[in-house]
Amino acid sequence: LINAYAERGVLERAQLVFENVPQKDVYCWTIMITANAIKGNLDSASKLFRDMPQHSIVTWTAMVQAFGENGNIQESLNYFSKMPERNSFAWTALIIAHIHGRDLDGATRTFRNMPDHNIVSNVVSWTAMMASYAQYGHFNISESFFQRIPGRNLVTWNALIAAAAQSGHARLAIELFHEMIVESVEPDEISFMIALAACAHLGLLDLGRSYFASMLVDHGGGLAACKEHYTSMVDLLGRAGQIDAAAELIDTMPFVPGGVSLVAILGSCQTQRDLPRATRAARRLLEIDPRNSSSHVLLSS
Repeated sequence: LINAYAERGVLERAQLVFENVPQKDVYCWTIMITANAIKGNLDSASKLFRDMPQHSIVTWTAMVQAFGENGNIQESLNYFSKMPERNSFAWTALIIAHIHGRDLDGATRTFRNMPDHNIVSNVVSWTAMMASYAQYGHFNISESFFQRIPGRNLVTWNALIAAAAQSGHARLAIELFHEMIVESVEPDEISFMIALAACAHLGLLDLGRSYFASMLVDHGGGLAACKEHYTSMVDLLGRAGQIDAAAELIDTMPFVPGGVSLVAILGSCQTQRDLPRATRAARRLLEIDPRNSSSHVLLSS
Protein backbone atom coordinates (compact mmCIF):
# COMPACT_ATOMS: atom_id res chain seq x y z
CA LEU A 1 0.00 0.00 0.00
CA ILE A 2 2.88 2.38 0.78
CA ASN A 3 4.40 1.63 -2.61
CA ALA A 4 1.06 2.16 -4.39
CA TYR A 5 0.64 5.63 -2.90
CA ALA A 6 4.31 6.49 -3.42
CA GLU A 7 4.21 5.52 -7.10
CA ARG A 8 1.25 7.86 -7.59
CA GLY A 9 3.06 10.67 -5.80
CA VAL A 10 0.51 10.80 -2.97
CA LEU A 11 3.14 11.22 -0.27
CA GLU A 12 0.78 12.33 2.48
CA ARG A 13 -1.13 9.05 2.35
CA ALA A 14 2.05 7.03 1.90
CA GLN A 15 3.48 8.73 5.00
CA LEU A 16 0.30 8.02 6.97
CA VAL A 17 0.40 4.32 6.12
CA PHE A 18 4.15 4.24 6.81
CA GLU A 19 3.71 5.75 10.27
CA ASN A 20 1.14 3.10 11.16
CA VAL A 21 3.31 0.15 10.18
CA PRO A 22 4.41 -1.40 13.50
CA GLN A 23 7.56 -3.08 12.19
CA LYS A 24 9.08 -1.21 9.28
CA ASP A 25 11.54 -3.14 7.17
CA VAL A 26 14.26 -1.79 4.89
CA TYR A 27 11.90 -1.98 1.92
CA CYS A 28 9.39 0.41 3.56
CA TRP A 29 12.08 2.91 4.52
CA THR A 30 13.62 2.83 1.04
CA ILE A 31 10.27 3.41 -0.66
CA MET A 32 9.64 6.51 1.44
CA ILE A 33 13.17 7.86 0.94
CA THR A 34 12.95 7.36 -2.83
CA ALA A 35 9.43 8.81 -3.09
CA ASN A 36 10.46 11.97 -1.24
CA ALA A 37 13.59 12.29 -3.38
CA ILE A 38 11.55 12.06 -6.59
CA LYS A 39 9.39 14.92 -5.33
CA GLY A 40 12.51 16.90 -4.47
CA ASN A 41 11.85 16.67 -0.72
CA LEU A 42 15.49 16.06 0.16
CA ASP A 43 15.14 17.29 3.74
CA SER A 44 12.40 14.71 4.34
CA ALA A 45 14.47 12.01 2.64
CA SER A 46 17.46 12.87 4.84
CA LYS A 47 15.35 12.83 8.01
CA LEU A 48 13.94 9.42 7.11
CA PHE A 49 17.47 8.16 6.56
CA ARG A 50 18.62 9.51 9.94
CA ASP A 51 15.58 8.01 11.68
CA MET A 52 16.22 4.53 10.31
CA PRO A 53 17.28 2.15 13.07
CA GLN A 54 19.67 0.38 10.73
CA HIS A 55 20.96 1.24 7.28
CA SER A 56 21.56 -1.16 4.42
CA ILE A 57 23.53 -0.78 1.22
CA VAL A 58 20.18 -0.28 -0.52
CA THR A 59 19.25 2.77 1.57
CA TRP A 60 22.75 4.26 1.32
CA THR A 61 22.53 3.91 -2.47
CA ALA A 62 19.06 5.46 -2.44
CA MET A 63 20.51 8.57 -0.78
CA VAL A 64 23.39 8.79 -3.28
CA GLN A 65 20.83 8.53 -6.06
CA ALA A 66 18.36 10.95 -4.43
CA PHE A 67 20.79 13.85 -4.19
CA GLY A 68 22.34 13.04 -7.56
CA GLU A 69 19.03 13.17 -9.40
CA ASN A 70 18.36 16.56 -7.82
CA GLY A 71 21.72 17.95 -8.95
CA ASN A 72 23.44 17.96 -5.56
CA ILE A 73 26.61 16.06 -6.40
CA GLN A 74 28.39 17.13 -3.20
CA GLU A 75 25.81 15.45 -0.98
CA SER A 76 25.88 12.38 -3.23
CA LEU A 77 29.64 12.21 -2.74
CA ASN A 78 29.18 12.75 0.99
CA TYR A 79 26.85 9.78 1.36
CA PHE A 80 28.95 7.65 -0.99
CA SER A 81 32.12 8.35 1.00
CA LYS A 82 30.43 7.26 4.24
CA MET A 83 29.11 3.96 2.90
CA PRO A 84 30.51 1.04 4.91
CA GLU A 85 30.39 -1.10 1.77
CA ARG A 86 29.69 -0.49 -1.89
CA ASN A 87 28.45 -2.59 -4.77
CA SER A 88 28.06 -1.96 -8.49
CA PHE A 89 24.68 -0.26 -7.94
CA ALA A 90 26.21 2.27 -5.53
CA TRP A 91 29.04 3.06 -7.94
CA THR A 92 26.59 3.40 -10.82
CA ALA A 93 24.40 5.73 -8.73
CA LEU A 94 27.41 8.01 -8.21
CA ILE A 95 28.30 7.91 -11.91
CA ILE A 96 24.75 8.94 -12.78
CA ALA A 97 24.88 11.65 -10.08
CA HIS A 98 27.90 13.17 -11.85
CA ILE A 99 26.04 12.97 -15.16
CA HIS A 100 23.01 14.75 -13.70
CA GLY A 101 25.40 17.40 -12.40
CA ARG A 102 26.86 17.79 -15.91
CA ASP A 103 30.24 16.64 -14.60
CA LEU A 104 31.40 14.28 -17.32
CA ASP A 105 34.99 14.25 -16.02
CA GLY A 106 33.75 13.22 -12.57
CA ALA A 107 31.62 10.47 -14.08
CA THR A 108 34.61 9.20 -16.05
CA ARG A 109 36.87 9.19 -12.97
CA THR A 110 34.26 7.33 -10.94
CA PHE A 111 33.80 4.79 -13.71
CA ARG A 112 37.54 4.15 -13.95
CA ASN A 113 37.81 3.79 -10.16
CA MET A 114 34.90 1.37 -10.04
CA PRO A 115 36.18 -2.10 -9.07
CA ASP A 116 35.50 -4.83 -11.61
CA HIS A 117 33.78 -2.47 -14.02
CA ASN A 118 34.63 -4.83 -16.86
CA ILE A 119 32.32 -7.61 -15.69
CA VAL A 120 28.98 -8.25 -17.39
CA SER A 121 26.90 -7.37 -14.32
CA ASN A 122 28.13 -3.77 -14.54
CA VAL A 123 26.63 -3.20 -17.99
CA VAL A 124 24.37 -0.46 -16.54
CA SER A 125 27.36 1.72 -15.67
CA TRP A 126 28.81 1.20 -19.15
CA THR A 127 25.47 2.16 -20.70
CA ALA A 128 25.25 5.28 -18.53
CA MET A 129 28.72 6.39 -19.61
CA MET A 130 27.97 5.69 -23.25
CA ALA A 131 24.77 7.75 -23.12
CA SER A 132 26.45 10.62 -21.27
CA TYR A 133 29.25 11.02 -23.83
CA ALA A 134 26.66 11.12 -26.61
CA GLN A 135 24.59 13.64 -24.65
CA TYR A 136 27.55 16.02 -24.53
CA GLY A 137 28.33 15.67 -28.22
CA HIS A 138 31.09 13.04 -28.05
CA PHE A 139 29.38 10.35 -30.10
CA ASN A 140 32.67 8.81 -31.28
CA ILE A 141 33.67 8.16 -27.66
CA SER A 142 30.17 6.87 -26.97
CA GLU A 143 30.47 4.37 -29.81
CA SER A 144 33.90 3.34 -28.52
CA PHE A 145 32.33 2.57 -25.13
CA PHE A 146 29.70 0.47 -26.86
CA GLN A 147 32.30 -1.64 -28.63
CA ARG A 148 33.94 -2.44 -25.28
CA ILE A 149 30.79 -3.13 -23.25
CA PRO A 150 30.96 -6.65 -21.77
CA GLY A 151 27.87 -8.65 -22.65
CA ARG A 152 26.03 -6.24 -24.96
CA ASN A 153 22.26 -6.70 -24.96
CA LEU A 154 19.09 -5.04 -26.23
CA VAL A 155 19.30 -2.27 -23.63
CA THR A 156 22.80 -1.26 -24.70
CA TRP A 157 21.86 -1.40 -28.39
CA ASN A 158 18.82 0.80 -27.77
CA ALA A 159 20.99 3.24 -25.82
CA LEU A 160 23.50 3.51 -28.68
CA ILE A 161 20.79 3.91 -31.34
CA ALA A 162 19.10 6.59 -29.23
CA ALA A 163 22.45 8.30 -28.67
CA ALA A 164 23.04 8.44 -32.42
CA ALA A 165 19.57 9.86 -33.08
CA GLN A 166 19.81 12.45 -30.30
CA SER A 167 23.25 13.53 -31.53
CA GLY A 168 21.85 14.42 -34.94
CA HIS A 169 22.96 11.20 -36.65
CA ALA A 170 19.53 9.93 -37.72
CA ARG A 171 20.84 7.94 -40.68
CA LEU A 172 23.45 6.28 -38.49
CA ALA A 173 20.71 5.41 -36.00
CA ILE A 174 18.89 3.53 -38.76
CA GLU A 175 22.10 1.76 -39.80
CA LEU A 176 22.69 0.68 -36.20
CA PHE A 177 19.09 -0.54 -35.96
CA HIS A 178 19.72 -2.83 -38.94
CA GLU A 179 23.09 -3.92 -37.54
CA MET A 180 21.40 -4.90 -34.28
CA ILE A 181 18.93 -7.12 -36.13
CA VAL A 182 21.75 -8.67 -38.21
CA GLU A 183 23.46 -9.58 -34.93
CA SER A 184 20.29 -11.47 -33.92
CA VAL A 185 19.25 -9.00 -31.23
CA GLU A 186 15.45 -8.83 -31.37
CA PRO A 187 14.20 -5.21 -31.36
CA ASP A 188 11.50 -4.12 -28.94
CA GLU A 189 8.99 -1.25 -28.86
CA ILE A 190 11.71 1.21 -27.83
CA SER A 191 13.95 0.17 -30.74
CA PHE A 192 11.14 0.80 -33.21
CA MET A 193 10.22 4.09 -31.53
CA ILE A 194 13.74 5.40 -32.15
CA ALA A 195 13.89 4.02 -35.70
CA LEU A 196 10.52 5.54 -36.64
CA ALA A 197 11.52 8.91 -35.21
CA ALA A 198 14.73 8.77 -37.28
CA CYS A 199 12.70 7.97 -40.41
CA ALA A 200 10.41 10.93 -39.68
CA HIS A 201 13.43 13.21 -39.28
CA LEU A 202 14.86 12.06 -42.63
CA GLY A 203 11.51 11.87 -44.45
CA LEU A 204 11.93 8.15 -45.25
CA LEU A 205 8.24 7.30 -45.67
CA ASP A 206 8.54 3.86 -47.28
CA LEU A 207 11.10 2.66 -44.76
CA GLY A 208 9.03 4.02 -41.88
CA ARG A 209 5.94 2.23 -43.16
CA SER A 210 7.85 -1.03 -43.44
CA TYR A 211 9.14 -0.65 -39.86
CA PHE A 212 5.64 0.06 -38.55
CA ALA A 213 4.18 -2.98 -40.33
CA SER A 214 7.09 -5.20 -39.31
CA MET A 215 6.74 -4.19 -35.68
CA LEU A 216 3.07 -5.17 -35.62
CA VAL A 217 3.52 -8.50 -37.41
CA ASP A 218 7.05 -9.89 -37.50
CA HIS A 219 8.85 -9.43 -34.21
CA GLY A 220 8.00 -11.69 -31.31
CA GLY A 221 4.64 -12.45 -32.86
CA GLY A 222 3.91 -8.73 -33.06
CA LEU A 223 4.74 -5.83 -30.76
CA ALA A 224 2.22 -3.38 -29.35
CA ALA A 225 2.33 0.03 -30.99
CA CYS A 226 2.04 2.89 -28.49
CA LYS A 227 1.09 6.53 -28.95
CA GLU A 228 4.70 7.50 -29.74
CA HIS A 229 4.86 5.03 -32.65
CA TYR A 230 1.65 6.43 -34.13
CA THR A 231 2.88 9.98 -33.59
CA SER A 232 6.05 9.28 -35.58
CA MET A 233 3.96 7.81 -38.40
CA VAL A 234 1.65 10.85 -38.39
CA ASP A 235 4.70 13.11 -38.57
CA LEU A 236 6.22 11.00 -41.34
CA LEU A 237 3.03 11.01 -43.44
CA GLY A 238 2.52 14.72 -42.89
CA ARG A 239 6.06 15.61 -43.93
CA ALA A 240 5.55 13.55 -47.10
CA GLY A 241 2.45 15.60 -47.91
CA GLN A 242 0.07 12.69 -47.31
CA ILE A 243 -2.30 14.68 -45.11
CA ASP A 244 -5.30 12.40 -45.77
CA ALA A 245 -3.37 9.34 -44.61
CA ALA A 246 -2.03 11.20 -41.56
CA ALA A 247 -5.53 12.39 -40.60
CA GLU A 248 -6.94 8.89 -41.07
CA LEU A 249 -4.24 7.44 -38.84
CA ILE A 250 -5.07 9.98 -36.11
CA ASP A 251 -8.77 9.09 -36.37
CA THR A 252 -8.17 5.34 -36.23
CA MET A 253 -5.35 5.08 -33.68
CA PRO A 254 -6.44 3.14 -30.57
CA PHE A 255 -5.64 6.14 -28.34
CA VAL A 256 -6.92 9.64 -27.82
CA PRO A 257 -4.50 11.58 -30.03
CA GLY A 258 -1.96 13.48 -28.00
CA GLY A 259 -0.78 17.03 -28.48
CA VAL A 260 2.37 15.96 -30.32
CA SER A 261 0.37 14.12 -33.00
CA LEU A 262 -1.95 17.07 -33.51
CA VAL A 263 0.95 19.55 -33.61
CA ALA A 264 2.60 17.35 -36.26
CA ILE A 265 -0.45 17.30 -38.52
CA LEU A 266 -1.16 20.98 -37.84
CA GLY A 267 2.32 21.86 -39.06
CA SER A 268 1.93 19.63 -42.11
CA CYS A 269 -1.45 21.16 -42.97
CA GLN A 270 0.01 24.65 -42.74
CA THR A 271 2.93 23.64 -44.97
CA GLN A 272 0.52 22.14 -47.54
CA ARG A 273 -1.82 25.17 -47.18
CA ASP A 274 -4.72 22.92 -46.18
CA LEU A 275 -6.53 25.51 -44.05
CA PRO A 276 -9.77 23.57 -43.32
CA ARG A 277 -7.93 20.55 -41.94
CA ALA A 278 -5.42 22.75 -40.11
CA THR A 279 -8.34 24.52 -38.42
CA ARG A 280 -9.86 21.20 -37.32
CA ALA A 281 -6.50 20.04 -35.96
CA ALA A 282 -6.05 23.34 -34.12
CA ARG A 283 -9.47 23.04 -32.48
CA ARG A 284 -8.79 19.47 -31.37
CA LEU A 285 -5.42 20.57 -30.04
CA LEU A 286 -7.02 23.35 -28.00
CA GLU A 287 -9.36 20.81 -26.42
CA ILE A 288 -6.43 18.96 -24.86
CA ASP A 289 -4.00 21.89 -24.57
CA PRO A 290 -5.86 25.22 -24.18
CA ARG A 291 -2.56 27.10 -23.86
CA ASN A 292 -1.13 25.96 -27.21
CA SER A 293 -0.01 29.18 -28.89
CA SER A 294 0.12 27.88 -32.48
CA SER A 295 -3.55 26.88 -32.31
CA HIS A 296 -4.58 30.30 -30.99
CA VAL A 297 -2.62 32.07 -33.73
CA LEU A 298 -4.18 29.95 -36.49
CA LEU A 299 -7.75 30.26 -35.22
CA SER A 300 -7.48 34.01 -34.69
CA SER A 301 -6.16 34.69 -38.19
